[in-house]
Amino acid sequence: MTKLERYASKYGKSFMDDLPEILRLYCIANDMRMPIKKKVKDIYIIPIIAEVTSEVLGIPLKDIYSKSSKRHFVVARNIISDIAYSEYLFTYKAIAMELGRDHTTIHENLATHVQHARRIPHIKFIRSQVLNKVADILRERKNKQQHSDFVIKVNNSHAHNLHQSRQELG
Repeated sequence: MTKLERYASKYGKSFMDDLPEILRLYCIANDMRMPIKKKVKDIYIIPIIAEVTSEVLGIPLKDIYSKSSKRHFVVARNIISDIAYSEYLFTYKAIAMELGRDHTTIHENLATHVQHARRIPHIKFIRSQVLNKVADILRERKNKQQHSDFVIKVNNSHAHNLHQSRQELG
């Protein structure tokens, strides 16, 4: 029985019909989610998500990582957890280690995020802003790395050609 079917049996068919399309898709996506683990080298993505969330919400980064349970800090952590889990497929454990929480707290954050998104539509907009900015930053980093790899290859081939021409002359 899928999560969607459990909700439908618990709350009735009308519950599913009342869900906004984005939440319905979210539930379906999480039911069909493959348990892919991110590599340890990709863990740098979570701090990027946290920094962008801090910037978008105007909350200091130290407050997001703090133990405070004030609503706006919790909403920020929920957004970070949701993006890291749903979009970048990090495990609860990896997210929890980065945010300094227990993995069960991350699981609860994701459930709370769905409730907040249903009650406060503005949260969906904030999440999409954070996701788009994170994607832009990661795209820029990838392009810079590809560019630097290309420059290194060109410089190495240029140095090789220069070395060959010196040998021919000398």
